[in-house]
Amino acid sequence: MLNFFNLAKTLINVVKAKNETDENVKTADRTVFENMEEKIRGIEDTVEKDNTRTRADVYAEMRKRMEEVRIENEADPEIETADSSVFTDMQKQIDELQKKLEAQESANTKVGTADVFRSNTGNAAPSSAEEMMAVTNSMGGSLELRLEPNMGAQKHAVRVPDNALIQILGYSENSIHLDGKETKFVFVDYNGTRGWLLDSYLNRN
Repeated sequence: MLNFFNLAKTLINVVKAKNETDENVKTADRTVFENMEEKIRGIEDTVEKDNTRTRADVYAEMRKRMEEVRIENEADPEIETADSSVFTDMQKQIDELQKKLEAQESANTKVGTADVFRSNTGNAAPSSAEEMMAVTNSMGGSLELRLEPNMGAQKHAVRVPDNALIQILGYSENSIHLDGKETKFVFVDYNGTRGWLLDSYLNRN
């Protein structure tokens, strides 16, 4: 579940970024998000010691711990109480992560996603649902989805916003040099639209 917890920590940063850029909501104290990360680490440590816990148990524990953060924040006289939207958004992010991971696992079981992808594209597919989730990192901009894994390929009309949770379906065999680094293309699903993004724009931890 290591990648799962890395994704959960990334989602905390997504919520933090949304809070900081929302002009209609006051910015929460940084310790609120630090407490969220600490709670996630606590769950991760517990799971490492007790591998009998199911994924459903972990989701329930995450929701419980995020509620604890809210209660602790309200009770602390030295820290300004964060807007309720911060905690609501975090709960929604957890729910979305659960929904997408379970849907991907179900698809893998029923259809054999990895085999289908490899036979259709000739490229490599991830080995688990946890590896199939990531959050876009485009520095506040949006990303173009391409129909093929090359920079000259036709583009979808749909653009992927920054900090969007996407499903990774596979990786290209070819790669390009970008900003002095070599990066592959990633075949992704964003709310039902599929296309290729550069791996350098994705966060998994």
